[in-house]
Amino acid sequence: SSGFGNLQAQNIKVMEYDFADKKQAAAYLLKKETENLFSEYIEENPMLNDEFRINASFQIVNSFLIRSYSKTPYGSDATQIKCGDKFVLPGTSLRGALRARAQKILNLLWENKKDEVDMFIAALFGTTSLEKKNEYSVPSSLYVSETVIDNVECQLQNRIQIDRFTGGTIESALFDSMPVFPVPNDEAQLVNLTLTIHKPLPSQKGLLLLLLKDLYTSELPIGGEKNVGRGLLKGTKATVTNGDKSIHFSDFEDIDEATQKLFNQYIEALISKSDNEAIEEYIAKFKKAKA
Repeated sequence: SSGFGNLQAQNIKVMEYDFADKKQAAAYLLKKETENLFSEYIEENPMLNDEFRINASFQIVNSFLIRSYSKTPYGSDATQIKCGDKFVLPGTSLRGALRARAQKILNLLWENKKDEVDMFIAALFGTTSLEKKNEYSVPSSLYVSETVIDNVECQLQNRIQIDRFTGGTIESALFDSMPVFPVPNDEAQLVNLTLTIHKPLPSQKGLLLLLLKDLYTSELPIGGEKNVGRGLLKGTKATVTNGDKSIHFSDFEDIDEATQKLFNQYIEALISKSDNEAIEEYIAKFKKAKA
């Protein structure tokens, strides 16, 4: 659910041998290849009707840093994490930021309803109860992709720590980091950032749309060193796939009236708690199964 374990098949071959034919039987035993029939079997993977998916691209506003620590004593204190030779935004980092912001949104909408907020978050993001008498786990229904960061470069940034009382520097508090900065062009740095909910409820769709808007409008920073302005993203384009229908837009203000009405219905379902009973029943299944 955090973007790990995705595989991409390469060079697939499908061959058919008729063992009633001696020549084909011999070809099989000798491992001789016949015509590749893979193209006849492959089909475009259809979007499941019970999925709600957001696929979006972003530009980095200033700089970006998901910490990875150097293995050498002379390296930078922290640098942007990589997968192979590519900078990435791990699904776990994005997922944590989304969960924290989702909790803030629900606390604002449902004031003084901590139990309902915790239940809603658990159903969407998953949870594990640590109570010995009532231990249970709820799997996440939200899947977050790992995203490659392109068109960026690393730069060493030296920093000092300031004494809040005197305004001077703290002795021996010099440190550095190597965040990534966007290369000066108009191309998006994060492409195909994907959020998917399986078997979504209208209120869950509404919450995911609010999270997308915060990401899209630079209201939700991701990663480390947020206090110095890092981690802000600006959306460039997005596709919201709702079952078999797809909605494309580059700006929330450009969304047509029918789509706005649909999105508002999902957000209203979130505000009115219309799905809370169904969510409570969903959580109860896992409590009962563990018991």
